[in-house]
Amino acid sequence: MSKSDGRWTEGVCGDGAAILYDGMRVDIASVIERLNSIETLRKSRNDWVRSCSKYVAEIETLTRECDDLRNKIHAIGGSWIA
Repeated sequence: MSKSDGRWTEGVCGDGAAILYDGMRVDIASVIERLNSIETLRKSRNDWVRSCSKYVAEIETLTRECDDLRNKIHAIGGSWIA
């Protein structure tokens, strides 16, 4: 089974239904494997997004703290701080 962005459809095989991927019959085990892989990737992506959001928030906090310190240094006459 290809990992491309193919098209999933259904068809008739004998007296039952068949799952098709780009027109080719796919066995149920392969479909389940693909669905489980997608769920695993989705969870990994969501974990990664949460991690990134956490780090962005930390960077924003550190930036505010640096700005506050820079302002305090300027207020006491520390013109040597950029």
